Amino acid sequence: VAVHEEGFAITTGMPYPNMTVQLKGWGRIEGIVLSGGRPKPGERLTIGAPKEASAGPMFFNDHSATTDAEGHFSFEKVPPGEVSVIRLVPLSKNSWTHSHGTSVTVQSGQ
Repeated sequence: VAVHEEGFAITTGMPYPNMTVQLKGWGRIEGIVLSGGRPKPGERLTIGAPKEASAGPMFFNDHSATTDAEGHFSFEKVPPGEVSVIRLVPLSKNSWTHSHGTSVTVQSGQ
């Protein structure tokens, strides 16, 4: 995995001398959480790893958002590719489970 202020890349295999890694620009996700057709404020969301990453569903732990009073949320600096926006459901004060994941294809630089 290569991470830089300007972008992100996942490579497979061992690095080779003079290997060039092409970064893809970060993307952005924004949306609204609705329940029964009405905005859902205070919902906690996170992003699951892209399919090509083998680090598991919570690879991007630093990507979390809470919906505002109108149910709006946004994620900045999202790696390009297919990711999941996942609703976090509290089980207790320090424990969460995942629910209602939605697949999103993030375009580089968009």
